[in-house]
Amino acid sequence: LWIPSVSGYLNYSAARIFYNNPIIGGFQGHSHGEGLARFPAPMDQIHTSTGGLTWRHRRTGVWSSMLAEFSTGTPLLPGGAGHDHGLLEAAAADPKLESVAGRLPSHLTADWSVGLDLLRETKRPVSLQFSVENVSNSPYRIAQESSFTPAQYSIGRVFSAGLRWHF
Repeated sequence: LWIPSVSGYLNYSAARIFYNNPIIGGFQGHSHGEGLARFPAPMDQIHTSTGGLTWRHRRTGVWSSMLAEFSTGTPLLPGGAGHDHGLLEAAAADPKLESVAGRLPSHLTADWSVGLDLLRETKRPVSLQFSVENVSNSPYRIAQESSFTPAQYSIGRVFSAGLRWHF
């Protein structure tokens, strides 16, 4: 009897992350976001959504999985927090901060995996897996705190293979 099964998930989060001054770090006596009581943290992604589908053929042990992630960009403070006092004063007057500070572009990525479950009837099954991360090979900027700091980028397309021993 041929009985395929499909499972999936969908996750969405909406959150804000702010730093509250004084934050003292790095160089002694240097405060980040000088002149602001509160400013967006470098990892502040307002909207993030992930989802995945897995198809499994129980009789043969073959399976395939597709995952996707969408995230809004992180804050960008041109000139860097603590360096452009005019920008920081304007940002302090704007409760959302985005209209002054700006954000990196949002991104959408997808991953795909295919595998084979071996020794499924034993106490310790083994699985072979082949995966492609970032299928479209579209690296995106994860963060860039200011125009004076280099951007941090995600990985491009990555191929991997693995052997899993379940215990």
